[in-house]
Amino acid sequence: MMLTCTKCKETKPASAFHQDRSRSSGRRYWCKSCSSHYRSHWVETNPEKIRAKSLRRHHKLTLEEYTAMWDWQQGLCYICGNPPTGKSKWLCVDHDHATNVKRKLLCQSCNKGLGNFKDNIELLRLAISYLEEHQTTKTLQ
Repeated sequence: MMLTCTKCKETKPASAFHQDRSRSSGRRYWCKSCSSHYRSHWVETNPEKIRAKSLRRHHKLTLEEYTAMWDWQQGLCYICGNPPTGKSKWLCVDHDHATNVKRKLLCQSCNKGLGNFKDNIELLRLAISYLEEHQTTKTLQ
């Protein structure tokens, strides 16, 4: 079966369209290529909406609540004091995995570090002891 995309007006095989059971053809009106291009453009031009939806879904947090935390921390990671780096302009919402209680905003490195240690304080103490035991002094030249 061939369908015509209502966006680019090209006739393409049905497999070039995403499925949609609510339509009589069983396919969407826009082809996958047009849909993808539109989605990419929308994501690029609406980062705040994407972030708000993510905060709501993953942390039950509004963008205003996140912004208040950000302002209180002056946009810096609570642990290392650095601003977010890389592609992300956001800090991660750290939370207790057992209770889901939100704690503070952390950079990706600090957040992943805590996550890799599974929030285990004793394991973190052992890691600190290990680092202290194997600490090398840097000589100034």
